[in-house]
Amino acid sequence: MTRIALELKHRDTLSCTDSVIVCVGDYFNEDTSPCFINCFDFYYAKNDGMLNLGNKKTWPHDSGNFENHKILLRDYCGIQYDAYEATMLSDIDETIAEQISDLNPVSVMLDSFYLPWNKHYLQYGREHTVLILGVDENAYICMDPFYNNPYCVVEKEIIIKHSKVLQTYKKTTSHKKPSLSETIDKIKNYQRINCQRMNYMDDFAHDLSNMKFTKEDRDEYSSFDQAPLLFCLTNLCWSRINYLGALQYVASTYKTSRFDEAISCFPQTIKLWKKMKQLFMMSFHSCKEEKYLGKAGAVVREIKAKEGNIIDMIISL
Repeated sequence: MTRIALELKHRDTLSCTDSVIVCVGDYFNEDTSPCFINCFDFYYAKNDGMLNLGNKKTWPHDSGNFENHKILLRDYCGIQYDAYEATMLSDIDETIAEQISDLNPVSVMLDSFYLPWNKHYLQYGREHTVLILGVDENAYICMDPFYNNPYCVVEKEIIIKHSKVLQTYKKTTSHKKPSLSETIDKIKNYQRINCQRMNYMDDFAHDLSNMKFTKEDRDEYSSFDQAPLLFCLTNLCWSRINYLGALQYVASTYKTSRFDEAISCFPQTIKLWKKMKQLFMMSFHSCKEEKYLGKAGAVVREIKAKEGNIIDMIISL
């Protein structure tokens, strides 16, 4: 059996997909920090007015996407990253086996509901990404850096039946990193798009302040750490931490001080995101929604003002 020797790297500020990308970068001896220069963003699509825990269409998120990750991994790390809908592949097992045989990692996106190491196995689940590093006759050897879970065995049937997306990675023969001026242009272009979306924060602040938890919410998410909206708020905070790391990488790699002012502003913004999340959690656990969600909405408005200033700094570079 071929098994890829990949070291488990767990960081508390990475989503499952980002955790996998960082591990893959380590495997190919590449720093993936610059791949987060697109994640300082905010998107909120109002859906029939009411924000709630279970309706995915109402959740706020950053709009970093596969195409951006693909471009940044290629340009800064020399890693070719491709994704395929599982239903479009004639033989998932064969594709995985070919990748592993070539010593290239593979990841799959599926519902964590079906993963035996999920502490809420067959109870709660959400969209999740895991690495596949080896193939046995009836099982895959997986690694889950998000759950800090090293090598574990999963029946092939689970992966083949429940995978939604298959992601492949391989090192290109050579690559030339973009110059400082090209990198600054990329960063500024991402923020020109982001600045147009900052007004979404006003809508989100209003809806958060007026949110109500239903009895169904409290019954379904009695284990509140599994509430999808809570995870979205957590991920928004992480995106700011990872963006800060990307700016620090650029400043260090290209030996420039042009990002120093923006870098110095991020710790306060990150602190506010953490405060907002804490207020949101208190509102659920205390049953005093009006008191805590009103404060959380006010914090979002404060975040908007501070992040708007950071965006102006970056666009004016």
